[in-house]
Amino acid sequence: MMEMPEKFTFRCACICFMKENNKVMFKKYYEYKNNSRDLALSKKNLYQLVDSKPITVGC
Repeated sequence: MMEMPEKFTFRCACICFMKENNKVMFKKYYEYKNNSRDLALSKKNLYQLVDSKPITVGC
């Protein structure tokens, strides 16, 4: 009977640790994804048609 509370506490601690770890991991992933997207958009030339002639807009 004495093992039961320890196992329960350990499992709860592991679950809480995993949830916090996942939050940090997902936050970093989305920051990386947004930074990568912004970098790609800043480097990409965007084309528009003006009077049926393509012109470059952007960097």
